[in-house]
Order: sequence, then structure tokens, then C-alpha cells
Amino acid sequence: MLLAFVAAFANAAGDPFGQHHSPATQITPDNVTQLEPAWTHRNGDMAAAEGVPSSVSAQSTPILLPQVADGHLVYCTPFNRVIALDPQTGRERWTYDPRCDAPANDPIAAAALSTHRWRKP
Repeated sequence: MLLAFVAAFANAAGDPFGQHHSPATQITPDNVTQLEPAWTHRNGDMAAAEGVPSSVSAQSTPILLPQVADGHLVYCTPFNRVIALDPQTGRERWTYDPRCDAPANDPIAAAALSTHRWRKP
């Protein structure tokens, strides 16, 4: 079910307008209270942050890569690390750390903007 739900997001935010909408019909108002987390992933950025904990915000929209790109679920952390997960298990497949030096006390500098997938035309 997880892959069917995530696969519905052909666009990074669900539709071309970024409205985070899914056409999936498996989850309804009647069964939403029965959902349980399949897995969680902790990237460690929040624990590694210095200073006031609220100075770091963890918000991202994961991208499910197609099978020709190994089907990773990819997202960017607040400190610009890119992490690829197995979408079924949540197991970390690989990480990339660009080693961006940002001041720990600067909440704007400690906010990754986005991760994108490029497709050769």
C-alpha cells in the first residue's frame, strides 16, 4: 500500500500546483484512524544541531525515484544532506553530505531548500 500511495505522487508535491494531493482511494475518512506507521527514519540532524532546538526545522517532501533510478525514496535534511531510503522498509540505502558549512545559530542557513530529480530529455 505504501508504494501505491507514494507512486501516485508523479509530481514532487502531488500535482503540478504543489497542493500535496493524492488521487489514492485506499485511505478514507472511515479507515484513517486505523493507520499505523510502517517505519520511521531519523537522520540525526536535529540531535546534531547546536543551540536552541527550535532553530532547526525539519520539513521535506520526499521524492520516489522510478525503478530505472533504483526506486529510492530521497529527501534532503535541514543541513543539506541527501538521504536515499528503501521505501518499503525505511532502511537507509545511501547518503550524500556536501559538507556545507553553515553557522549553527543561523536558522536560515540551516534549512535545505529542496531536492530534485533530473531527467535527461
